[in-house]
Amino acid sequence: MPKFEYLGKEKSGHMVSGDLDAKNRNEAVSLLIEKGLTPIKINECKRGIFKSNSKREGRISGKEKVVFSRQLAILINSGLPLAQSFSILQKQTSNQKFKKIIEEVGKDLQGGISLSDALSKHPKAFSTIFVNMVRAGEIGGTLDQTLERLANQMEKDREIIAKVRNAMMYPSVIIVAMIGAVTFLMVKVVPQLSTIFEDMGGELPINTRALIFISNVLKNYLIFVILSVVGTIYALRRLVKTNKKFKFHFNAFLLKVPLIKMVIIKLNTARFARTLGMLLNSGIPVMESLEIVNNSISNEVFLRKLAEARNAVKNGQTLSGALTQTALFPPLVCEMISVGEETGNLEEILAKLADFNDKELDSIISNLSAILEPVIMLALGGIVGFIVISILQPIYTMSDLV
Repeated sequence: MPKFEYLGKEKSGHMVSGDLDAKNRNEAVSLLIEKGLTPIKINECKRGIFKSNSKREGRISGKEKVVFSRQLAILINSGLPLAQSFSILQKQTSNQKFKKIIEEVGKDLQGGISLSDALSKHPKAFSTIFVNMVRAGEIGGTLDQTLERLANQMEKDREIIAKVRNAMMYPSVIIVAMIGAVTFLMVKVVPQLSTIFEDMGGELPINTRALIFISNVLKNYLIFVILSVVGTIYALRRLVKTNKKFKFHFNAFLLKVPLIKMVIIKLNTARFARTLGMLLNSGIPVMESLEIVNNSISNEVFLRKLAEARNAVKNGQTLSGALTQTALFPPLVCEMISVGEETGNLEEILAKLADFNDKELDSIISNLSAILEPVIMLALGGIVGFIVISILQPIYTMSDLV
């Protein structure tokens, strides 16, 4: 089903952006009206294998958004008008796509539109969380502080992603080297030995026959095997991105893998706590904050459980009680939130929980290579052991017969 990006206006006058699935443009309009929105702009999202290249050419990096937020906070704190601040930021930005967006936002500001509404017209550059935080900052008169907090959160997210990538670098190199070495053995060495086995005669053990079969497949159809693997990976990624049901089951599977489960829970707990704390601290009501916080969660299982928790809070249950029922958040998190609710320091407690989970996540990521290395070496040893045994077994069998 096609996906449409939209810009709509609420009855209050606030601009809202997002995307939805619909059969056609008319159905998309009807769905927006049912939501109580007046459609302003609706565009069908382009799909296809060539889309990613064009997107990357003008991609706005997380670092650029962090710099933008910090610079805007400084300019606002200096007392400069917003329109003038955006004019300065436009000149300092080297990314042409981002420069164009900043220019358009600046024009909207000159036309009397609020900053949050102007930013909401560019959902690919500014997330729902970003827009709503800015809106809260505008209302509370703390826009510069809000932008600084947003910059800190984006920077923290970037640091976590960078640490995960660095931690996975060494294991990835080992895995690639292992695949290369095994492929070389199967394509170059085993076929020569299989010829010797045929000349020797006699029935080969089942594991040796299996090894020769795999070797023949790789030797004769290596390109097709590679294309099949790449195609499968691409198809799985597309399914995860486009099919919510498949994504849910895939995410549920990941939550059953011990080490991955720990990383996912710590990551999403930290994001949930930090984002919710920021939203509440900005004066956004609990129910609205719980709705917005979904945009910081990447795991579909977490999203469904949070939807259940949100409904429970709507029906009068405490946030801590609702989160306990999800059985996803660690008991310590739920207990600390309960303390925050009782003492009235929920925002402060959430910030501390986010920092605590970030530190635990850092510890897990730092030890990731040390944990994965022996697992990979065991796997490599098992594969090489199978190949060696499968080669030597018929040789020893034939020598015994002689």
